Parts: sequence; C-alpha cells; structure tokens
Amino acid sequence: MSEPSSKEPQDQPENNPLNLSDLQDFSFGTQWTDAGKKPKGGFREGSGRDARRPRRPSSAGGGGAPSKDRRPQRKPYSDRQPRGEGGSQDSRGPREGGSQDSRGPREGGQQRSNWRRDGAPEAPYESAIFDIGFYPDDAGFSTIIKVLRTNHITYELFQVSKIFLEKSDRYVASVTRKAAKGEKPERVFVSLPDGMPFVTEEEAIAHAISNNVDELFDVEEVEVDAPSGNFLFVNRCGITKELLGPPNYHRYEEFMNRHHQSKLSNVSFERFQSSIVQDREEEAVNEWLESMKKVKRYTSKPAEGEEAQTFDSLNDAIGFLRTSNRDKIVKAVSYARVGGVTLDKFSNSEASRAVAGELARQRRFPLETANAIRGRLRREKFSIYKKGSKGVTLICSTKRRFRTQGQVMSDTLDRLIRFLEANQNIKAKDLPPAYEAWLKDQEPEGVFEEKKLFQDLHWLIADGYVSHFGDDALFANPVLENAPKPKAVAKSKTKPEKVSKKSASKEPAVVEAAVVAEETSSEGAGEASDASSSENVEVAESAPEAEVAPESETVAEAPEVEAVPEAEAVPEAE
Repeated sequence: MSEPSSKEPQDQPENNPLNLSDLQDFSFGTQWTDAGKKPKGGFREGSGRDARRPRRPSSAGGGGAPSKDRRPQRKPYSDRQPRGEGGSQDSRGPREGGSQDSRGPREGGQQRSNWRRDGAPEAPYESAIFDIGFYPDDAGFSTIIKVLRTNHITYELFQVSKIFLEKSDRYVASVTRKAAKGEKPERVFVSLPDGMPFVTEEEAIAHAISNNVDELFDVEEVEVDAPSGNFLFVNRCGITKELLGPPNYHRYEEFMNRHHQSKLSNVSFERFQSSIVQDREEEAVNEWLESMKKVKRYTSKPAEGEEAQTFDSLNDAIGFLRTSNRDKIVKAVSYARVGGVTLDKFSNSEASRAVAGELARQRRFPLETANAIRGRLRREKFSIYKKGSKGVTLICSTKRRFRTQGQVMSDTLDRLIRFLEANQNIKAKDLPPAYEAWLKDQEPEGVFEEKKLFQDLHWLIADGYVSHFGDDALFANPVLENAPKPKAVAKSKTKPEKVSKKSASKEPAVVEAAVVAEETSSEGAGEASDASSSENVEVAESAPEAEVAPESETVAEAPEVEAVPEAEAVPEAE
C-alpha cells in the first residue's frame, strides 16, 4: 500500500465538513419581498445601481479612515412642515436663468394658502345651494350705453361684459336655488327691507331685524332709572372694546347677541365670545350704569287702519314682528335679484359667497353674462357681429357700411380711406405723421391738415365705413366685389286677349324701353343701393321718351301703353 504524498494534505480544503453558520443570512423568500432583498454588499460589482457610482470604502474593518457624509443634514420628522405649508426645498434648485420655482417659496418661505400642490390657483367658491346669474344695473347700463353711442368705438362683447362686472354698483345678481334633476327648485327667502336672499326663513328674519331696525320701527331715546343691583365688574368686547354689561344682569344675553349681530356679523360667535374680557375697574362699572339711564323705545310703523305698538326692549319688538308682521320682513320667491352693493355689505352669507365665486369665474370668461346683455344691446339698436366666421363677437352703436365698386367720395375722404386700406389696424394716435408721410409720397400736391384729417376720420367712423376698435386700431371695411345684380324686367300684367290691335303697334317701343333699362342698370350695377335707386328713377323717366319714337298717331290714341313705365320701374338692385 503506497504512502500518501506529502502534498495531498495541502491540496485539500481546511474545513471539509459543511458549516451551517454560513447559511445564517440565507433567505428563502422571493425576490420582490423584503425577505428576498439582498444586502447592498451582495450586488456584483459593475451591475445594478452600484455600476453608476464608485463604491465607497467601508468604514467597518480597518480599511482606512471613515468617509465623511457630505449629504445635508435633514430635520427631524417632528420639526418638518407638512406638505402644502412649506414642504422641503426643491432638490433641483433654481431653474435656468436664476428663476425660482413658479409655485413660490417652500421651506422657510411664506405659506401658499391660495395655491394647490401643482402650482395652480385654487378654484373659486362654488355653492351647492345657489345658482347665480348677472345682469347690468339699469342706471349703470344707461350710462355706459350713452358713452358707447358718443364715441362710436367697436368693442368686444366680452370686454363690455367685464366692464359691467368690474364694480359692484354696475351689476345685479340673480339668485335661484339648485334643484335635483327632474325636481322643482325650492324657494328663496328674501329679507324685504334690503332684498338680501337666504337659504332659510329664519335666517332672513334674523337678518332683517338686526340690520333694518330703523326701517321697521321709529326709535327714540328716553330717560329711565339706572339698573339696581350689586355689579362688581362688567364684560367688555375684546374686538370693539365696547362695554357689554355685567353677566348677572337679566338682559346681558340680549346685549351680547345684539352687539354681535350689529357690529361683528362677519365674525363667528365663538370667536366673539372668546374675546370677551372682564373689567373690574369702578370707572367701567359706573360708565355702564350711566349708559343704561338712556334706553331706546321702539314704535312700530303701522299700515293704514292699524295701531302703532310701542316696546321698551328690542326683544319685545322682534317678537311682535315674528308673530304679527311677518309678511313685512320676509318673503319666499322663486328667484331673487339683489344688487352688488348690498351683497358686499353682508359678505358672510351663503348668497354672498356664491356670488363672489361666480363673479370670479365670469370675470375670467364672461360667457353667461355676455349672453344676458346681448338682447338688451339689440333692443338699443346696437350692431352685433363677428369678425370672421369663428372670430370674437363685436358690438358698435354704428352699423357697418361697405363701399361698392365705382363709389365716388370727396378727394380727402378717398385719399384717407385708400391710406387706411393700405395700413390696416394702424393706431389712431399714430395716424397723423404716417398719413402725412404717405401723402407726400403718393400725392405731393395734396395739402395735409391735421384738423381736416380727424374730421374726415370721424365722419368715416360715424358713417360705418371705418371701424375704430377699443385698442385704438382703425380698420377700413372692404369693398364689395360682387355687386348686387338688378332684377329681370317683369312682363306686362296686361292679358294677351285684352290687348287691342292699336296697342300691338307699340311693341317696338316697349322693347326699346326695356333695352334702355337693361343698359342703364348694367352700367350702375356696382354702385351703392341708394345710387341704384336713383338710376331706377332715371330709367322710369326715360321710358316715355322711347315710346314716342314711332311716328304713328296710334301712340297718342292708345291709353293702354301707359302701363309700360310700371314694368320698366321694376329693375332694382338686390
């Protein structure tokens, strides 16, 4: 038996048996679960994410000095601001050219309360209760119409609509209740003293009483004795700094509610109540006692045949209105019309919020408002048309007119309109120097007078041949190339069987008159409608001359031929 070689033990591995501790980190999970994830050190070099950046030397195990973490230190989670209220700094940094993110500052900057996370502004408020429409106020509409008639300027219909929506005293809001599909909308409750709409009847009553006491009652101050009792302190409103009275006084709740409704209607009652502070100064108590020596007495304003009622407190007066005179303070209607000024006074109501939201949308794209005022402009005889088949809608107090081929104007008007045709959309303020230079080049013999220039321009605009737009641009209306053709000569209404032999001899005269009418109408076919009407008169007058051409006595004897001018007067320009 051969002895083992001395090299064999060196070729064999040192640990032949399987070491189970090597399987301690082995995972039997799938690759897409946490159990199947490999540690970062398990990636092969040159593959995966590690191939994109150099491997950092590990600080574990003596491999040199540990590397410094160059990443910026992040704030603790408790110190971070929630998203939408600052957020973290944009890792991309400022954009090219040094401009910051268009959505505004983030970390350390101001809060973007009016902007969504995608950078777009928040949508205006949309009410789930009311539908809103806008109409021009009568007084404001009359004023603007008067201005439009004076300047003869052509405006976009949307631009005029935005003029009405610019200020609250120029529009009236129509408020209706939204209804489910197939159902009838509910009624709107209106406070009669000022026309303010509300969702419920109780809201309308409370509003009418708290804001229109002087219109419902005759209020007078009377002298009374000061309240008796032990008042150690009085409460004071922390917002208006006015005294409310001691809380142990029996009318304290009434004073507090009245102060909130009349002075702080735009503030929630909880905020008002939390702002109340105690004032233990003796001067404050004495001031309140002195103010209570004068009280208001309320006398109702009765209708004819009714007796006036007098009340020593506002609560008693309110109770009287709720029970006996309910129809004087509230009314249920299918829709309410309220002015913009009234809505501005009570911005905390649902109707005011709904109007504010719809107003913001209409100021951006006033389609519904433009449709509402279109009919009123037509009734005011305004010209409404579109510039192009799909262009914007324009309005003007002057109706457009188009010149025809061969139409004659004065020399100054003809030169000016030829210049405008060659320089369409020139600004009116730039017209004098440009027209003067053009006149020297085209017609050196022409004399330039700025006063005469603007007189001619005003005539062309007022007569409709030139449009003056709201942006000060001038546009000369084009010349009609296809002039209207005259109608064919109508045949005589005389029946053939009634025509005598004497009238038959006048057929050459009728034919000759018809030829004259055709030649005359063809020569003036390109002129304006008023010019064509004057030609018709000339044709009718020349017809009897053509009838005299035959030297026969039967022409004078036959009265039937007098119907010929009627047949010749028919040719007209369409």
